[in-house]
Amino acid sequence: MGAVARVPRPKARHLNDVWSFDFVFDQIENGRRIKCLTVVDDFSKRSPGMLVAHAITAKDLIAFFERIDCLPIGLRCDNGPK
Repeated sequence: MGAVARVPRPKARHLNDVWSFDFVFDQIENGRRIKCLTVVDDFSKRSPGMLVAHAITAKDLIAFFERIDCLPIGLRCDNGPK
């Protein structure tokens, strides 16, 4: 069976066209883990915001994106196990 051809990702053409996001994890000095939602505008390479907490729920994500003034046309993530 041959390799599956990858479809190239469309490039962001202007501000707020596409944002990429991912969750990253860390541990603070006392041993508690923290979760960070990192968001980057693919065109400007600037972050419109970051959410950091010990736990992040779906309600937290909705509230986070509702606080941002201008949302993107599209979102991109890596579909990892997180």
